[in-house]
Amino acid sequence: MIGCQAAPRIEIDAHKKDGSVQCCVRDNGIGIDPRYHDKIFGLFDQLETVW
Repeated sequence: MIGCQAAPRIEIDAHKKDGSVQCCVRDNGIGIDPRYHDKIFGLFDQLETVW
């Protein structure tokens, strides 16, 4: 057992759409505290402008 979860699960998926590849990662973890959403997901917004 990892932490409080008896059966941790991670799903990874990717597919082509409109000439690019979209990736998705899902898990059944405890999630991210909403206070940190901007800090964490803002990093992805910054990466998007580089490409």
